[in-house]
Amino acid sequence: MTIAVASDARKAMAKLYRAAEPDVLKPLLDRAATSPESRERIMGHASGLLADLRAAQSRGWVNQFLQEYRLNSSEGVALLSLA
Repeated sequence: MTIAVASDARKAMAKLYRAAEPDVLKPLLDRAATSPESRERIMGHASGLLADLRAAQSRGWVNQFLQEYRLNSSEGVALLSLA
C-alpha cells in the first residue's frame, strides 16, 4: 500500500469516527448486496467448507484430545493448564 493510499484511507476512516450507525451501515449494506445467483454460489461454497471442517474434527490428535477432554470439564481445564 502506498503512502498516498494509506493517507486517503485514514481520511475516509476519520470521517466515519463517531458517525451515526445508520449513516455508516447504509453504504456497507448496499455494497454487500448480492444477486440470488451469487448468494447461491456463496452458500454452496460455505456449505462445502463447513462439511470439510466437520470431517476434519475427527482427524488429528489435537481434535481427538479436545473431544476426549472437553474444556468445560475439570479434567480438560487441568490438562490445558499443564499444557
